[in-house]
This record gives sequence, structure tokens and C-alpha cells, in this order.
Amino acid sequence: MGAFLDEFDFSMRYAITPNFEVYFDASNLLDNPGRRFSEPGNLLTAQGSASPFQDNLTIEWERFGRRYTGGVRLTF
Repeated sequence: MGAFLDEFDFSMRYAITPNFEVYFDASNLLDNPGRRFSEPGNLLTAQGSASPFQDNLTIEWERFGRRYTGGVRLTF
């Protein structure tokens, strides 16, 4: 399973005027953990998606949870 199946983010921006914008971002909506894999005996090849011969060689597993941010932007 590639990283593209594990991640889902959402971002929305709306310019109310040319100088005033509101935004909302949501990250990791699927609430999946972050995983990195490596080839046997070679940590320098660590990557976020597993190749067929290393899918059971997890070297890092982290839980981040969902994250939400929002705000306004002003341009002067």
C-alpha cells in the first residue's frame, strides 16, 4: 500500500477582498499513523512507502492524529 492511500488532507481558502482572506486546513483526516520502512541492514534507504520486499520492515511508527488550523490573512 503506497503513501497515497494513507494520507488525506483538505485545504480551503476564500478571498473576501483582495486584501483579506480566510482559510481552513485539515491534515491526516484518515487518522493513520506515520510509518517509515527500510531495506534490511540499510537505514539510509528509509522511506514513507514500502517496496514489495520491505513491507514488514517498519523502522518508525508515529501517531499524529488529525490536525485542524484556520485563520485570516491580511495583505497591506
